[in-house]
Amino acid sequence: MKNVFMRLRVQSEGVRFRAIVNGNEIERAPKGEECRSERPVNPYLVSGKNTMEIDFYPWSKAKSKLFKNEDAYVCVDLIAYDEGGLLGPDGCVVSSLRYGQSVVAGGLNIAGSKASGVYTFSDIEGNNSDAFDGAKYELGDVYINDGLPISNAGNIYRDVSFATEFPAWKYLSSETMPQIADMSDDEYYQVLIPSLFKEYQKIHDALGVKDLDSIMPLFNERNSEMDSAFYHEAGTYEGKLRASLESQFDTGMILADIDQKYVEAIVSDNGKLAKLDEPYLIYFHDEEKSIFTGYDIWFRREDDKWIISR
Repeated sequence: MKNVFMRLRVQSEGVRFRAIVNGNEIERAPKGEECRSERPVNPYLVSGKNTMEIDFYPWSKAKSKLFKNEDAYVCVDLIAYDEGGLLGPDGCVVSSLRYGQSVVAGGLNIAGSKASGVYTFSDIEGNNSDAFDGAKYELGDVYINDGLPISNAGNIYRDVSFATEFPAWKYLSSETMPQIADMSDDEYYQVLIPSLFKEYQKIHDALGVKDLDSIMPLFNERNSEMDSAFYHEAGTYEGKLRASLESQFDTGMILADIDQKYVEAIVSDNGKLAKLDEPYLIYFHDEEKSIFTGYDIWFRREDDKWIISR
């Protein structure tokens, strides 16, 4: 797609939700807090069908109140950018999903303004470049699934299909793990958490003695796939990671302690990735604990080994 960068823009207020791309949670507002974010999603996209979703949950514990108020909403946009700005300074919206009181009341289209069908990037209003004439994408129908176990919770989803030049991401062909809710206590507490924590401990121990040379090989797959996802030369993301960690040491930031007794495991919706703690287990802080820098690390499972993937 001519080095297109896809980002997921999320705007919300007064709705409890999760925004998901291809089974990977990109954003959430578990308490219905206001959200304004835009996150890159290239590392989770594939050639062919890609699925964007919103999981939504009732506002009140009694599950009878859907939203905080009548103005509550969540809007999730998949936006395409390019380095040369041919798609416009603000990129172009490829697909949208919306949910809120105005949708429930019938005053707003759940899919924004775009119906299902085949489009090209040059179709988008304000894009006057012919460089993207051949770059097509297809929008599928929008579906609502209100059959979730929680009353008045539901899921909105739509498929968006396009071609990419990305390699086949290795995590997609790795082992599929059960969701936490489907694990027994032994599987969760005696197997998943200890085995994952062991991998984090390797990283933490090396950081504790500032041994970056032993850490970098652990991130080989992640760094290589990030280079591919963002069209960088090989070695770019390794350099970025090394520079980031070195800056923590150089500025006197303190590596936070980790303890297996106080961690929780998280498995991605597609069962392909897992990590410990939200938002991250490995992080640095200043002496006053007012400044934090964390490293969100996701692992995949292959042949009984944990491999850093994202």
